[in-house]
Amino acid sequence: MADLAVLFDSLEDAGGSQTLIRLNGFIKRLSPARADDVRDLSAEDAGALCRLFHTHIREAAHVADESRLEQQQPPSDELLTEVRQSLVTHVGVIDGVLRVGRSLCAGRPESQRCLREAGLAEMLVDSLDTLVAVLAFWQHVQAGRSDDSLMPKVQRSLITFFINLVTANDINQSHLWKLVYPWRSVKLALIAGSPSHMFMLLHNISCQSAERRAALAAEEGTQVLYLMYSAAVHHAAAEEGQGQGGSDEWVSIFSHAWWRQPGAFESLFRCVMRLDDDELQLIVLRQLDPPPLSPQPHTPNSSGGTSSSMDRFRSHPVRARWIMERLKHLIASQRDMAAYLLAMLEAFVEEEWRERNDDGGGGTTLLQTMVADGSLMAFLFSLIARALTDVCRPAHRRPFLPFPPDTDTSPPAAPAAEEDACSLSGCLRPLARTAILLTSSHAWLASADDGDHHHHRHSVADGLIRSIVSFLDCHHSLRLRAMVSRKDRRKREREREGGGAEGDDRDVVERVWDEVSEEVSCRDLIRVVANLLHDDHRMQDTCREIDGLRVLLNHTLSDEKDPLMKESSIFAIRNACHTNAVNKSAVRQLLSGSFQGVIEAPDELMAALERPAAAAEDGGGALLEDMVRARIDGRGVSE
Repeated sequence: MADLAVLFDSLEDAGGSQTLIRLNGFIKRLSPARADDVRDLSAEDAGALCRLFHTHIREAAHVADESRLEQQQPPSDELLTEVRQSLVTHVGVIDGVLRVGRSLCAGRPESQRCLREAGLAEMLVDSLDTLVAVLAFWQHVQAGRSDDSLMPKVQRSLITFFINLVTANDINQSHLWKLVYPWRSVKLALIAGSPSHMFMLLHNISCQSAERRAALAAEEGTQVLYLMYSAAVHHAAAEEGQGQGGSDEWVSIFSHAWWRQPGAFESLFRCVMRLDDDELQLIVLRQLDPPPLSPQPHTPNSSGGTSSSMDRFRSHPVRARWIMERLKHLIASQRDMAAYLLAMLEAFVEEEWRERNDDGGGGTTLLQTMVADGSLMAFLFSLIARALTDVCRPAHRRPFLPFPPDTDTSPPAAPAAEEDACSLSGCLRPLARTAILLTSSHAWLASADDGDHHHHRHSVADGLIRSIVSFLDCHHSLRLRAMVSRKDRRKREREREGGGAEGDDRDVVERVWDEVSEEVSCRDLIRVVANLLHDDHRMQDTCREIDGLRVLLNHTLSDEKDPLMKESSIFAIRNACHTNAVNKSAVRQLLSGSFQGVIEAPDELMAALERPAAAAEDGGGALLEDMVRARIDGRGVSE
């Protein structure tokens, strides 16, 4: 193959269309099967690539100068065609340069070093405002045309070039981090075609640096991640609507590794609860406002900078509309974001739970982090209490669900500044399932014998069990009222049989019951209580003191809206009575006469009290062994 520097120099001397043709021909020879035949880039090769990029980004900015269109109102078809063809040529060359750089630096430390020293990364970062303006202008001149494959190509090439530039190269990782963190990464997110690529870049930059991971957990970092995760939420929703899924694996890989840090998930979730959508948009828009152009010493052009026509893009409405449109598709609602993050947390915890492997010294699992650090466990339990409160928060529900009934049984609440920012009423199910897995894990059970963790574990568990028992008591009262209401309604239906169309004849109690039943799974809440009671005499006594035994007995009935609730309640009562004679006596006394609740099969329950308590509850009841943490190294992106 010809010397690369000679080839790139010849591309500089060619016209725009000829450059694009020759560059595409060279890219075809960079297939993975033939990539080994191409030598590493030299300093001269990297310099030639930089000059080629600079020439065509400047020309693209000149073509995208909207003043040419403003001279003709409306612009002629000939002018629009000319503008489109010019943009296709120059942006196509830019895309080609990025693809060549991406292919020749993948797994090649020498090529990565030459491109860094030549300043291509700086040129790309400094040109982000220009690229945003060109993308906005391209969308404007396309005017609804269906053929819009050019911009997604250059968007993907840009982000994947950065990925390959930093993969397995700590010097390049540190260099790019200084260039883009924190708010230039937001511009990258606006330009990147897929959130998975953006998370792949974040993972490759931060996976081997504790300092950079800690920076992402700081306030500015969590605001940036809020935006990145919001893009993933919208992307996942769009894929679900199209019957697709599974393309955002790097969102999960980054999250799984990063959330193992103490405080990482908590800081991000608090950011979600604290910032509303409008406030986040204002923060992003302020950071996207580009600074004045300054000379770029790394640029081959001695005049420095890009075209002076770019000054007009700073406040031009086309660019502003494009950014606002992108923000609409990047910032999800707080409730969607909260549900998305909690669903991911549940999935990660369940994955580790089901692996059942010892850690073996390979690192710390998320479950171990949650138990050992304590703050995330306490935060998770406070979120459950907060979600239970939010279920009862709407005004029309307060007469039927007066929870919590008094301050003595109220759990520790989230900080007041965050209380009204985001409702968690729709997040109770993943929270409860995560708590089930956490409290049945090997790490949790082992902490019972650890003097350092036992006191903290008991204090957070005490608040949680009080909150759940109080809610279950109120919930059961609502169930009884709904049962009476349903019975009366059926009686009225029989009396007016044959009376024609009836419509929705439910009264307000039934409607509230149906709404709450959609959000709450008593079975899951009771399973959390059962795990908290397992082999913990203090928690067993607490359950009796707060009248929890009566509440659990009230739930030993079948409910078509909540299958297995009866079995979960029997399980919890058995754990409450295990090696606790006082609790056994209290349950027998309730069953023999003083019990005023509803219960099915009391004989079955009495027989269950004589059986030994299970260790923990999750399907078959086996315990979790900690998962072996597989170290995930960043991968590059091939051509």
